[in-house]
Amino acid sequence: MHTGKLLRAAALVEIARRAHKNRSLTPAGIVAAVVTGIIHAVHPWSVCMVLLFAFYLPSSKFTKMKADFKSTLTETRGAHIVTEIKAAKDERFEKSDPRSRIKSKRKVTNAKEKVHETRTVAQVLCNSVFASILLILHYYFKIYKSPDGRQSKWDKSDWLMVGFIAHYAVVTADTFSSELGILSKYPPILITTFQPCPKGTNGGISPLGCMVALAGGLYIGIVTVAVVPLGKSWKIADALLFILFMGSVGLCGSLLDSLLGALFQKSVVNEGGKIVEMSGGRKLEQTDDLKPVAGADILSNNGVNLTMAITSSCVTMALWKMKFP
Repeated sequence: MHTGKLLRAAALVEIARRAHKNRSLTPAGIVAAVVTGIIHAVHPWSVCMVLLFAFYLPSSKFTKMKADFKSTLTETRGAHIVTEIKAAKDERFEKSDPRSRIKSKRKVTNAKEKVHETRTVAQVLCNSVFASILLILHYYFKIYKSPDGRQSKWDKSDWLMVGFIAHYAVVTADTFSSELGILSKYPPILITTFQPCPKGTNGGISPLGCMVALAGGLYIGIVTVAVVPLGKSWKIADALLFILFMGSVGLCGSLLDSLLGALFQKSVVNEGGKIVEMSGGRKLEQTDDLKPVAGADILSNNGVNLTMAITSSCVTMALWKMKFP
């Protein structure tokens, strides 16, 4: 087995191990993540696995960034309380080892309740399933049926790979915008009315959110150009323009997500004026005690994300094919 394949297999095992240890994914979510990773790993171009990690690692980091502060801005229903599990472990440890009694008691006493959202299989697939489909198609038409086989380079006419890269540009940009934009010092505005709205409102945008969305797209563009096997048709200027193009794709994808959320995803607030959302990207099961502020109750957050990713990728592929037929 080649060293590259061993490294990819080890990376998949490490992702599954960390997801299980940190309870960041449900069991079904871990299975979906591993299957997604396998699809990315079998493709001979390393850029496929690299982009998967380029999305996953910073997104996980930004999701945890200032999590305590974020939890004060919105109310999440149906989430797991991590500290209750940790406290129970400390208590069992205290009984089994009397020497650590004081230390364990201090741990339990000082524990703080934190809402920890375990991502579901639906959330994993909404951010990866269309990329996996494009990758399978690319492998079949551009690698398996190519006379050069595994020695193939990325030619500018290869719009399937552009769609795959665009997918990661938009989901990365949208995640950056959601997780960092909410930390803005200023209230967001609703994209459909340009009026101020509570933080966490579906369709809310802010200058910070737009800037980090642009940065997310540029980041994916830079990673792609650094790793993907470019063909002879690519010049240095072309590569730089591609990076800028992915930046604009990421920003537009994030804005499309906001527009879809403002129109087709219901946003509600509690008595304290905080946005209430359901964990796992699902629709709220009970909203009678809540006040609607925007959006029709048509799509869940998962539905919005999936629609945005597919639409953005398809539009990008169409534009690219018109430019490079």
